[in-house]
Parts: sequence; C-alpha cells; structure tokens
Amino acid sequence: MMAQKPQLKSPHLLFTPVHLSPRSPSTASSSSGDESAYEKSHYFSAGSREIRKLPTDHAVLPSPPVTPAKSRMIKHYEDVDLASDSPLSDPPSDLENPFSDNDILIQKSARSVPKSKPRRRNYTKSPYFPKKPNKQVSCLPFPSIDAATFGLMQERLAHDPFRMLVATIFLNRTRGEQAMPVYFKLMERYPTVSELAQAQHEDVVAIIHKLGFQNQRARKCIELAKAWLERSPVKGKRFRKLDYPRKGDGRDIKAEEILDDEDPRVAWEVGGYPGVGAYAVDSWRIFCRDKLRGMAYSWNGEGTTSADFEPEWTRVIPTDKELRAYLAWMWLKRGFIWNKQTGERKKADEEVLERARKGGYVREDSTDWILEIPSKEETADALAVTETAGAFLPEEEAEVKPSLAAIPVQEIRIKSK
Repeated sequence: MMAQKPQLKSPHLLFTPVHLSPRSPSTASSSSGDESAYEKSHYFSAGSREIRKLPTDHAVLPSPPVTPAKSRMIKHYEDVDLASDSPLSDPPSDLENPFSDNDILIQKSARSVPKSKPRRRNYTKSPYFPKKPNKQVSCLPFPSIDAATFGLMQERLAHDPFRMLVATIFLNRTRGEQAMPVYFKLMERYPTVSELAQAQHEDVVAIIHKLGFQNQRARKCIELAKAWLERSPVKGKRFRKLDYPRKGDGRDIKAEEILDDEDPRVAWEVGGYPGVGAYAVDSWRIFCRDKLRGMAYSWNGEGTTSADFEPEWTRVIPTDKELRAYLAWMWLKRGFIWNKQTGERKKADEEVLERARKGGYVREDSTDWILEIPSKEETADALAVTETAGAFLPEEEAEVKPSLAAIPVQEIRIKSK
C-alpha cells in the first residue's frame, strides 16, 4: 500500500529542495512497477521533520563542478501573513540548510535605494519679467510751499467724497499711473452712485481686470455704492471703525450702534462702509470731514468763522507715503516741521523755509524728510521720481505742471526731532 504524504495545516509551504543522484545502470532494467514504487518511496516531504534517504545499493555518480549561482532573494518569514497555528517562522532544528550563505539573501525590509543628491538648478533670468538693478532713490515731487495745491488725487476729488473713496480702493497696492486711468474709465461707465450700485459684477471686473484683485475690488465698489444709497454720511451719526486710528479703538462700540457728536468714544461718519480701510478714512478726514460737519468750506479752513478752528488734517497721522508727504508740506506752509510717527511738530528755521519755497523732490527715511533742491554741483540721476496719483487725471481736469525731468539737486534734511 502506497504511503500517504503528510498533510500540513498551513497553506503556506516551505519547500526544502533535495538533490537526488541518478540511479546506476543495473537498476535501469528494473520493471516499471519497481520504478514506480521507487519513485513513490523516495519523495521529500514539504514541511516534514525528516527526509528519506536513498537506498545504499544505488551507485552515486561524482557530482559536477559547482556553478556559482545568482543570489536569491527570499522574503523574510515575518513578512508572510500566516493563517495557521504552524510555527513556520521557526523551522525545525534537525533540518540541514542545503544552500550556502551566499545562495540565500534574507531581506527584512524593502530594498533600499541610495538617495541621490538633489540636482542643483541653474536658474535663468526670465525675459518676460526683466528686473534691472534699482540704484535710484524713490522720491515724490514736492512743490513750493507757496503753491496752492500739492497735486494729490484727493485734492481734485474732495468735492465728491463717494468718488474719492472709490478711488482709494483703486489706489490700494497700485501705483497711480496704473490705477487712475482705469478708475476714470469706470466712472465714465457708471457716473452716478445708483448706476454703480446696480452694476453687474462681471461687467465691473471686465473694466478693472488689468489692475489685479479685480473680483475683490469690483465687489467692494458695488457694495460701497449700495451702502451709500442706504446710509450716506451725515453730521451727528458716527459708526465704529475697528482698530482705527489706534489699536483697540472701536472695540467698545457695537456693530450697528450710532454715536452722536457728544459721545467721547472714537467713531467716524464713514465707519462701517465696505471697502473703506485706514487709507480711505485718512483721506476722507483730511479732505472731507470739515465740510461735512459745517466747520469750513474746504480742508484748509476756508470759510471758517471760528478763530481757534483747527482743521481735521492736523490730527491725522497717516501711514500712506503720499499723505505723509502732503501733511509735511502743509505743516511747512504753516512754518512747522512735522513728525510723521508721533504727529508732533517744531518750529522750522528760516533756512529750511527758504529752501522749501523753491520746491523740488522729497524722500523719507526712518525719522526725517529729505528735500532735494536744485543745485549746480550735483545731478538727479540718483532720483526715481514717483508721480502722485493726481498727476494722472484726464487732461481736461489735470492742472498744467512743469516737466519733472532729472535736474541737479542739493540735499537738505528736514529733521522732525
């Protein structure tokens, strides 16, 4: 009766190969039945603890020379998902390893690939965004203190507070030479507040898309127009503007609370309007608030009947560069040097006033103003003149101004301390 092979519980079998030598010629003439019995009796067991030995009566031929085998890769036992009670990860100790150490390569983890060093990129200069080294100093035109106007956009639009606030939305993070032509194009398309309030968002975006942030700016313009129709600024009704002009201001006022002029808390007539930030409120306070409150006909005190009247602009400390230059100019007209950080002022000496009457260009450092005045010794090649937004008004509304070509300069520092 033929012996049955042992059955293993685990479906994962560990096969141990056994090299069998060929039989001698004398056994080749045996019957087929004997051969079948021989083959059946000389098998090797899979996972068994003993291996059957060959009969001693068979001649063993000499083994051929060993051929170096390629290294084999066998997955480690612990990586196999065992579904049996058989401790296949612990093979029997009586089994001899038929392979040499070089034949089996046990890899406990995935094959590690040596990391290559990151390639160093050779960045090239883009031809689409040329950037020349800027060795010039940015400065603003500084007209003579005897002039009637400074040249700001706000001076031209002070008679129309709504349009001035819309213009501040365009000038936020954008130079005047780019913003003002697009702004007047929008005003031509929507000349009144009601028409802008009824404008379609995509139509406004199509007009102002060249400026960037077109979706946000279009939304702010339309929402400001709608809020202006519902509640235009009037005297005696002030609303909060959070953290303006100082951090913490307006925190003690509710969102929809209305304050009168007798309330000491900090609030403003244009507070709460969408799209109106610190730059817009500073502009409105300097150029429009005195007229709204009936204190004067304009921002410079014209038409006032009070001898001790102080214009609103004397209490403003803006962060915008153009507004700071304007206030420095306004204080020099009064004979004072103004500190842009604290709002304090001191009396200007006659030398500073005499040079300020000639006009020129002004630039600022951390604390002081530096006024560039024409001179024969030095040149203005180191000056990069930045025109104010008012210089880009349409020709029919713009004031005729002399050319701001590079001219020789002499420097004077206007110290505020």
